[in-house]
Amino acid sequence: MNRQKHITSFYIETIVMILIFVMVILILTQVFGASRKESVEAMRLTDAVCLAENAQTAVTASGSASELAELLDNGNETLREESGQTVIDCFYDRDLKPSKEGAYRLTVTWKQKAGQEGFVPGTIEVYYQNEDLPTYSLDTGVYVKGVRP
Repeated sequence: MNRQKHITSFYIETIVMILIFVMVILILTQVFGASRKESVEAMRLTDAVCLAENAQTAVTASGSASELAELLDNGNETLREESGQTVIDCFYDRDLKPSKEGAYRLTVTWKQKAGQEGFVPGTIEVYYQNEDLPTYSLDTGVYVKGVRP
């Protein structure tokens, strides 16, 4: 009878340990899954900030929207007018190289009116794939002295 109790106790302890082990595995799986998702989002944000910084440098060196388009020239930019502002779109792949089928879309809005001198505001937005909200947005500007052709 005493031997039977030991065997029963052993089985109960084994079942409890297995249940605890399974619970720990489930919790760790959820933690690793969530950390992977956060890691991917952080990578996208880092890439978006890098693209925005590069565009900011081009904006700072520009005196007009056409000059900005030339500086951003990567073979796939488009220049369009929208609400009296010039908008430049460029596309980049996941390695941040210019690509017509890129994962990232960089949009620079140049808010200069014809003949305007002084501070010209702008907005830089980086979108991931076809998302409606930008991954990163940066308000910027440049001082323009005189009107450049």
